[in-house]
Amino acid sequence: MHTNNVQQNYVNQTISLTGPRTYTVRQILDEYTKYTGRKVNLRILPRAEAIAWHIEHNSVPPEQQSFIAEWATMHHAWELGEADYVDPALGRILGRPPKTLEEQAEEIFSAGHELDTKDLVGI
Repeated sequence: MHTNNVQQNYVNQTISLTGPRTYTVRQILDEYTKYTGRKVNLRILPRAEAIAWHIEHNSVPPEQQSFIAEWATMHHAWELGEADYVDPALGRILGRPPKTLEEQAEEIFSAGHELDTKDLVGI
């Protein structure tokens, strides 16, 4: 089926564009560490503590701080499995399987790629 025809199947629909498998935050960070040699310490705070920390440290502009409470529920939602699904829509639209995290990391961090990993320090 031609890509344009497949895209027409999704007109006026909300679709999930996922990769071919799910990953935990730890798996993503481990892949980053593998390619950069930089260890990332992950500490998931309880919602109230996370909100207080971001407000205290001005991690977002004041006009966006109302979003912090919503954002701080992300890890709890992940623990409940709200992101543990794979939707085939992206593969159908692309006309090929989506790349895995490992394939993307290999491409991004390969010697010939122009991305400098110090640009990703904020992760």
